[in-house]
Parts: sequence; C-alpha cells; structure tokens
Amino acid sequence: MPNSNLPNLQEDLVVQMTGIRGLQIPLWGLFIMAVLGVLYFAKAVFVPIFLAVVFSFVLMIPVKLLERLRIPQAFGALIVLVMTLSALSVLAYYMYDPVKVWVERFPTEIQKIESKVADLRSSFNDVQKTTAQIDQKITDLTGSSTQDSGTQEVVVKSGSRLYTLMDNTQAFIVGFMSFLLLLYFLMAFGESMIKNLMMTWKDRAHRITFLRITQESQYQISYYLLLITIINIGLGVVTALGMWMIGMPTPLLWGFSATILNYIPYIGPLINMILVTFVGLVTFDNLSTAMLPALIILVLNIIEGQMVQPLFVGKMFTINPVFVFISVAFWGWLWGVAGMFMAVPLLMIINIFVLKMRELAAAAEASKVAAVAAAVEAAAAEEAAKDEVKIILQ
Repeated sequence: MPNSNLPNLQEDLVVQMTGIRGLQIPLWGLFIMAVLGVLYFAKAVFVPIFLAVVFSFVLMIPVKLLERLRIPQAFGALIVLVMTLSALSVLAYYMYDPVKVWVERFPTEIQKIESKVADLRSSFNDVQKTTAQIDQKITDLTGSSTQDSGTQEVVVKSGSRLYTLMDNTQAFIVGFMSFLLLLYFLMAFGESMIKNLMMTWKDRAHRITFLRITQESQYQISYYLLLITIINIGLGVVTALGMWMIGMPTPLLWGFSATILNYIPYIGPLINMILVTFVGLVTFDNLSTAMLPALIILVLNIIEGQMVQPLFVGKMFTINPVFVFISVAFWGWLWGVAGMFMAVPLLMIINIFVLKMRELAAAAEASKVAAVAAAVEAAAAEEAAKDEVKIILQ
C-alpha cells in the first residue's frame, strides 16, 4: 500500500526550498549594502589598501626585472619604491610653481574672461532687464525687499579652521605612510605570501592550477597597467609639445594634467579641456585661437583612445564603455577622486580574474569529460578482453 504521506512531505519540502531561495535575495541585498557601508565609512582605511594593490601591480614588472639580475626581491622592491618616489618628488617640485601661479591668478583671470566674452552675453541683457523689472514689481506689491530683511552675522572661528586643517593633514600623513608600507610589503613579499597560502591546500593539483592562474593574472594585470601608464606618459609628452607649439604658458603643466587625468575615462579629458580652454581665453585675444588648446586635447585623446590603445593593448583588455562609465561613477561616488582614478584598474583586475576563473572551470570540465571518456574506453577494452578469453577457452 503506497504511503499517503509521501506527497505531503514532497510538497512541504518544495515549500521549504522555495522559502529558502526567496530569502537568499534579501540576504544578499543586505550583505551588499553592509559591504558598501563599510567601504564608504571606512574609506580612510580601504583607500590606501586599494591604492597599494593597484600600484603594486604597476611596479611589479620592474621588481621582476631586477630579480632576474640576481637582486633579491625585497631589495629590488625598495629600489623601485625609492626611484618612484624620487621621480614623483622631482615632478611635484617642477609642477608646484606653475600650479601656484595659476591658483593665484584665477580670480583676476576670471574677470578677464568675462570681459572677453561680453559680446556673447549681450544677447541676455534684455532678459536681465525684464527680470529686474519683474522683481521690482513683486517688491512693490509685497512691500518687502531683500534689503529690508534682517541679516545674520556669521562668525567663523579661525580655530575651527586650524583644527580641521590639522585633522586633514594628520589623516593624509597616516594614509600616505600606510600606503607606502603596504605597497612595499606587497611588492617584496606578496608573491611568497600567496605561495604560502597555496601550500595549505591538500589537493596538489588544485594548488598548482590555482597558483598558475594567480601568476598569469598578476602578470597580465601588471602588463596592462604598465602599458596604460606608458601610453598616458606619451600622451602627456605630445600634449606638452602641442601646447608649446601654439604658445600656451606652462606647457609642462598641461602635459602633466593630460597624463594624470587620462586615468579617468571620459571625465578626465573633459576636465583637462575645460582647464586649457580657461587658460586659452586668458592668454589669446582671438576667440578661435583661444579654443585651439581644447581642440588639440580633443584630437589627441581621440587618437589615443581609438588608435593607440587598441593597437598596443589589444582586444583582450577591451572593456565595454558602459561598464567603464558605471565603474567610474560608482567608485567616484564611493571614494571621490581617488575612487575615480582606481575605477578602471579595479575593473580590469576583476575582469582578468573572472576570465581566468572561467578558463579554470572550462579546464576542469574538460578534464572530467576526458576522465569519463578514458573510463568508458577502459571498461570497453576490459569487456573486449573478457570476450577474447571466452572465445579462446571455448
């Protein structure tokens, strides 16, 4: 006699499994929100860590080259770090005066720009007069004026500004030192740390495969980031030459800004175009000549993005522009300017690791199929051998 409780048990099991699957979605949502909250509110901790990871990928290839020259990895990492800091210090020294000059000139140059574009604003004078007349009529009807309203005196204590400046300076120093220390340890001992972690795995085949995938991913990420850095430096050099040829002041500054801002896709070149347009308006008397620096920036970025990068980077490192824009917007919202600079490198790191894990899964599936085929072939051979033995005995 069949058990009548069996259908009920099956229905209960289906209901329970459906409920568990239904709970997974809100649980995952809460987990993602918690992770985002931690990343946002603890940005002072995570930004130096992520920056160190990205820079370690860029500087790992020079460390490996020094290791081939019989220089220990720890000492090679120290050499690369000192040379990088020295180069950045020299660059900052030469960039300080031009930046300071333009920051000091900004208020006065704004007035010059307003005088130069006065012709473009003349068409709005009638609108402004009409708006003023409407405001006057509203004032007459209501019997009130913005001048009659009571004013509040805002007192800003200089001490609060000083404390804020000290806190920001202290946070920057702590974050920068943490970044340098972590960067050195990742370059010097990151590979050995990964190998030690792999040694804890019991399955030797999985350990070797995962280590190979990790090393290949690390090399490809380092190769991509170093290549992008070289391309950006080349773009900066060409930009500086172009600015110098048309008579722009401080051409090295605009080449430097082109190099740095090109790490931020779309937004970075746009910011650079706005900067050189401002300088062009205060430098040249002719409006068409003043727009020439922005045109040079636009043309060079189009050539770099559509020709140079596809030629040297290749299709392997090509990412959909939609994902690039979303990544820049997301990391910029999360961590500000630092997040925007890290958006594309982090996206590329995730992309390469995902591709390598897919290759690993495909290889594992192929090995399973090969093992099953070998087992079937062995069983067939064994059956054939048994049949031959039977025939001989008969």
